[in-house]
Formats: sequence, structure tokens, C-alpha cells
Amino acid sequence: MAVEKGYDIFKIMSLWHPGAEHLTDDRTHKPLTVTVAALTRQRPQMLAHLLDSWGTMTLPENVHVRCLIVENDSEPQSRDVVAAKSPLPNGIALDYVLEPEPGIPFARNRAAKEAIAVGHDLLAFVDDDEYVAPDWLVQLIGGYRQSRAILLGAPLRCAPPIEGLTRLQRVMHDNIDRRYRAKETRAAARATLNETPRVTVV
Repeated sequence: MAVEKGYDIFKIMSLWHPGAEHLTDDRTHKPLTVTVAALTRQRPQMLAHLLDSWGTMTLPENVHVRCLIVENDSEPQSRDVVAAKSPLPNGIALDYVLEPEPGIPFARNRAAKEAIAVGHDLLAFVDDDEYVAPDWLVQLIGGYRQSRAILLGAPLRCAPPIEGLTRLQRVMHDNIDRRYRAKETRAAARATLNETPRVTVV
């Protein structure tokens, strides 16, 4: 089931400096560069939906954004899907790389290496079975600028029900939706921009 919004963003610097949370930087107004990445494997329809949502993202002020698809497969199954959507309608560059070593850690590390290679400050991840709200990145960057966090997470929400669901399917959808919203409420109560300098839920 597709869901909206992604789940984390972190400073590239923190990958290499264990004491990164103690670094002092003026993040409130300084220009930022961000790679928004998704890992994918043999889910072309869901991936296309995600790419469409990336194309409707509002760009945060004073932020340069590029999107990246890391395909974790032995062959480039989804390269044509990405090429057909590039460049995105909002002007964001859309790049593609193939990571043949199987496993999420290898694909995530490849995304980090790609972001570091172009000198980006931040890396945000979204799953390929999700899509993002138009203000997702604006809200996430806003949370980063207002905090000292080096790792932030955004809530997941269940997509609206499609037409033609059976009564049982609708009950299942509603239960999943309530569970996601309850998790969002609990997370927001545990972590606020003012109280957690290292990890923040936005």
C-alpha cells in the first residue's frame, strides 16, 4: 500500500565525524544542498508513483535539490522508468545509479557515497512504495534549520482509500491508518525540536 511522506534525513558530515552533533554551524539561513534518494528493486509502478510525487514537491528556499534512484539489482530494470521522468516537472534533477551488491545497507551506502561525491550537505531517504506530500521537503528542511538535530524523521501516513474497496478492505485500511496516526502522535510526544538536539521527529 502506498503511503505518503518519507522518514529520515541526516547530515552527511555525521557519517564521518562521530562528534558531529557538537559541530557549530549556522543552519538557519545558510544555503544547503540536498540529495533525496530512494532505493528500488523490481517495483516499477510504485517507483513511477514516487517519481510523480517528487515532481510536485515544493522547493525549500535557499536549497539546491537533486533526486537519486539507487536500483539494487543485478540488471538495470528501472532505468527507463527513471529516464522517462527526467527532468522532473519542478526542475529538480533526477539521477540514476545501479548498485549490484544485494542488500539495503549496500544500497544506502551507495546513496551516501553519491551524495558525498557531489558535495551535498544532507541526504534524505524515501521508500519506493511511498510518495511524498508537496510540502514534505519544505517541512523537513524547516525542522532541520530550527534544530540542532543530525537525524530527523517524518511521519508516515496511509494513503487515502481507493474506490471500490470491499467492507473488509476498508476496515483493514482504517485500522492501518489509525495505527500510523497513533505512532505519529506518540513520536511527536517523545521528540520535539526544542527537547532533542540529536534526533527529531518533524
